[in-house]
Amino acid sequence: MKEIHCGEFIAGCPHISRGRTVEELMTSVRKHARDAHGMKEIDEDLEGELLKAIKER
Repeated sequence: MKEIHCGEFIAGCPHISRGRTVEELMTSVRKHARDAHGMKEIDEDLEGELLKAIKER
């Protein structure tokens, strides 16, 4: 299982996105970013940082 901790990018956010694949994980991250933080899209630079922050569990 792969995961990204939102709090590493948005201070105080306790959300952890999870997915079996990178694609599944990033779909979860995009949905959370849109629903919780009002982000319409994740730019290329942020996506690169998110990919580097993936943890395996």
